[in-house]
This record gives sequence, structure tokens and C-alpha cells, in this order.
Amino acid sequence: MKSMEKVREQHGWPLTPSFENYLKLSENDKLLNSMEGTRKLNKVRHESPEGGTDTVGFGHKMTQGEHDSGYINGVRVSAMTRDDINALFYRDQSDAWERLEGRMDLSNMNVRQREMLFDMEYTV
Repeated sequence: MKSMEKVREQHGWPLTPSFENYLKLSENDKLLNSMEGTRKLNKVRHESPEGGTDTVGFGHKMTQGEHDSGYINGVRVSAMTRDDINALFYRDQSDAWERLEGRMDLSNMNVRQREMLFDMEYTV
């Protein structure tokens, strides 16, 4: 997976760091708290509150194929590093951002308006 810095550069990221932190905190606070330092990562993969396949990282709902294989984009879920988790988070954000841009013109909205709409797109 690409590093989060490369993903951010590629997409000219429209979201603020504080909003990204909010997303991580709301999606998986236990993992976020374990991401600092060299502590063992906690709750990388967990049961999804809405049911179905598990969730990985910060809100990545596994496809059935990912669930069955235990891999996401060629990376074994049980061996994911901090960089892998962040790259997955940014890839999922990128996908959500592209879906949102395809639905409406965001150019006249301020940052908070875009983030509010993005929050709905990302978490659904």
C-alpha cells in the first residue's frame, strides 16, 4: 500500500488533520490509541457493529473476498503495520471523496461543509 504522505500528495487532500483525527477516533478509538509509539496495535480487525463482515483499521468494511482470504490489497490483515492501516484509511477516504465529488459540486463549499458531507459519505 502507498504511504499516507504519497496518497495525500496525490489527492491534494481537502480534509483537515483535525477532521481526519475525528474520523479515526469515531471509527476505532482503541486502534487510534494504540497507534502512538511502539505499543502493540489493538483492534486492527474487529466485528462490525452493523453486522456482516468485519471492519479493519479506521472504518474499512471488508468485502467478502477480503474476509475469506484475510488479505486487503495484498497485505495480510493480521500482519498490518501502522503504515498499512493509514494507507488503507487514506485509500478509503479517496474512494469516498471521489464518490462525493461525483454527486455534487463541492467547489463553493467551505471546509466544514465539505467535511460534514464527507462524514456522511465515509461512514455509510
